[in-house]
Amino acid sequence: MARLDDYSEPNDSLNLKTIDGQPFTIIDWERSDFQPMGEESKIGIKFTTDEKFDGGLQKLHTTRQIVIQKFFTIKDGVVFSTKLGKAVKDENDPQKFTVRCILKKSTKENGNDYYDLVDSEVPRTQELKL
Repeated sequence: MARLDDYSEPNDSLNLKTIDGQPFTIIDWERSDFQPMGEESKIGIKFTTDEKFDGGLQKLHTTRQIVIQKFFTIKDGVVFSTKLGKAVKDENDPQKFTVRCILKKSTKENGNDYYDLVDSEVPRTQELKL
């Protein structure tokens, strides 16, 4: 008898939330949109990392807009890299950034808390505790 697992496609990345605030080093990024079943497509980003995570994977993905906007914006369907996005992809002198994703408190009254990338050495005291 056949098994569903025999026909599953292997994942090439993990969701950023699965590493739960662990530091990682970004060595590359790419646009990587995600479409949940029955929902509209969401703009996403996939990071290639120096570190290996579950199963040896070196890619993390997210659709968190605060994180994405640090690396690129889209206008009329065209991707425009930010200064940070260009620094990572610089062919002559690519920069590596060791970061972690933390939950931050909104600075706006009645605003939503959000996840953001910060330098890995930012003190954990700046992280929102739930």
